[in-house]
Amino acid sequence: MLYQGQTRLVRWLDADTAEITIRVPVPACQMTVETTRHIRLAGINAPEKNTDAGKLAIVWVNGVCPPGPVDVTIIGFEKYGRWLGDVRLGSMDMAKALLAAGHAKPVSYGCEEA
Repeated sequence: MLYQGQTRLVRWLDADTAEITIRVPVPACQMTVETTRHIRLAGINAPEKNTDAGKLAIVWVNGVCPPGPVDVTIIGFEKYGRWLGDVRLGSMDMAKALLAAGHAKPVSYGCEEA
């Protein structure tokens, strides 16, 4: 696991990829670094955003989890360099919620874990 904690959801790029802003303390420098990155939800694949199903999935995920504070766990990187992990709004795991709503399918793929 690379990171676990609260971040800010900026927006959903598609139903399985979010843009988040994360603040990471750097104790050695007595400062905090803020960065905005993309995080791919682990274990699912949602339809592409330019398809009808993808457009419905984005509307759904934005309604359920709008921009604001979320908890994330970053477990590694996927093949396109995005962070791979989990996004939670309260007790709701967004990957599981997307699966339950029928807006994503489970997938198994490798990642570079830290």
